[in-house]
This record gives sequence, structure tokens and C-alpha cells, in this order.
Amino acid sequence: MQLLTNVLFAYLFVTAPVVIWRWGFSGTWLWLVLGLLACTLPTAILFHRAHKHFVPLAEDDRFTGFLLVLLSPATAVRAHDMLSRHLLETFHPLTVAKVFCAEKVLAQFARTVLRELHYPALPLCPTSEPEAQQTERFWRSLVRAEVESCLNRWHLKPAELLQPPSPTDSTCLSYCPRCHAQFTSSSGECSDCGGLALQPFSSKSAPARALARPDENCPTSA
Repeated sequence: MQLLTNVLFAYLFVTAPVVIWRWGFSGTWLWLVLGLLACTLPTAILFHRAHKHFVPLAEDDRFTGFLLVLLSPATAVRAHDMLSRHLLETFHPLTVAKVFCAEKVLAQFARTVLRELHYPALPLCPTSEPEAQQTERFWRSLVRAEVESCLNRWHLKPAELLQPPSPTDSTCLSYCPRCHAQFTSSSGECSDCGGLALQPFSSKSAPARALARPDENCPTSA
């Protein structure tokens, strides 16, 4: 399929323009259409086979994708994207990052995932029903335990990833445990995280401007 999509790309942007420029469109359009079908038809067939292999139960999506690849050259060129769009949707993003990202990027992403699991944005549940709230707590604790177990196996310590940020300067007295935004007041709420309570910096925290990210600058007021 990759070879066919590359051939189709060259046909659309090299062969067809040269043919039209050299012999004109009126006398060559039929041959151009036939050549186009010669590229899209085998691509559509291979797409159908591969889709059936990876997602055997998605018959409607497979038929729709087959028609799109067959009749739309722009879609046929990106047949790989259509085929792989749903292949990773059953995996947690952290697992995908483990496979595709460098260790430093993985650690940064894991830090964000852990903060969102330990300090989720408010409201925790969109409804006040006890059953729904209990389900949300159970599911979040289950995912948190599994994520921390995976991180330990990957030699990434959750306790270290959850360390608070360093104060940008001496005026920063508290921070949001979820987004790590810093504030000049010692208490309050983070409006960006739904009103999550701020946490004060410990007395041992020293200002470290060089360690702060651009989004960690203290607002002038909190």
C-alpha cells in the first residue's frame, strides 16, 4: 500500500501535470482517469484487506473507507492515515508515549498524567448522583494504580515526578498542584483547574527562576 500511495502521489503531481501541459486536457482526460483508477483501485483493495485484518468487526467503516480511497485520490494518498487512525485508540496515551517517545519526553508526559490523576480538575463528576461519583473515584483510582505500576516498571518514580515546582521568585507563595501555575497569595483557588485549592510552597523551597517554564510565571495578582 505504501508503494501504491507513493506512485499515486507522483502520478497526481508529476505525471498528470506534464501530460496535460504537453498534450492538453481535452485529448488526454480519459487516459488520465483510467490511470487514476489504476492507482486507486489496488490501493482500495489493499486498504479493505488490511482494515479487515486489524478491525474485523467495523464493516461500515471499512466499506466507507474503501469507497473514499477508490473515488477520492486525495484520500487514497493518505490511506495509511485512515487505516492507522483507530489502531491505538484502545491504548492509554502513556503506553503509546513509552513506545514512540524518548525517555525525557516520556518523563515529562508522565508527570502531566500523574498530576491529572492525583489532582483532577473540578468538578470531578458532572453529576451529583452518588453512584456516578463512586464510579468516577473507583475508575480514577484504578487507572492511577495501573499508571504508577507501569512507571515503576519503567524505572520512573511517581514520587519524584509529583515533586512541586520551584518558586519562580520570592513573590510566589503558592502553586496549583495540577497545572503548576504559581501565585503571589499563600492560599486560594486555580480558576483554570475548576477551582482547585492552591498549595503553599514549603519554607525550604528556594526561588529558581532558571528552572521555571514560561507558563509558570507568577501572575501579578491572584
